[in-house]
Amino acid sequence: EFIAQYEAKEKENLHLFSVQQTIPMMTFFKPVQGVVVVPYSKVQPGIEISAPKQTNISSVLAGTVVFSTYEINNTYTLVLQHDEYMTIYKNVGKVLLPVGTRVEAGATVAMTSSELPLYFELWHHGNPINPEEVITF
Repeated sequence: EFIAQYEAKEKENLHLFSVQQTIPMMTFFKPVQGVVVVPYSKVQPGIEISAPKQTNISSVLAGTVVFSTYEINNTYTLVLQHDEYMTIYKNVGKVLLPVGTRVEAGATVAMTSSELPLYFELWHHGNPINPEEVITF
C-alpha cells in the first residue's frame, strides 16, 4: 500500500531533466508553419505541430545535419546540431539533405508527412527546452 501511495504521489514529479534557466537570447526560425496540437510536458520533451502535407520543414538555427533514419511508421527522424543546441524532427515525410550537410538558419531541410503531425524537440547542452518559450508559433 505504501508503494502504491508513493507512486501515485510521485508520478508527475519527474527529475530526469534539469533545464538550465539561463538561455542566451537568440532568434529561432519556426521549424514549420503550423499549429501546435500537443504542447511540451514533463512526459514528452517536445511538441507536435500540425501542418499541411508536404510543407517545408526549416532549420531553426544554422547547423549541420548529423542524423537521419527511416522509421517503422513510414516517416523519417532528422537530427541537426547547432553549436550549443540540438533539434530533433520526427514524423518527417521526406528528408531533403544528407547527413553532414551544413545549413543556414531558416533553410528547408525536409517536408512534412501526409498523416502525422511533426514532432519537434529543442535541446540546449543536453537538456530539453520547451520550444514554445523561445519560438513564436
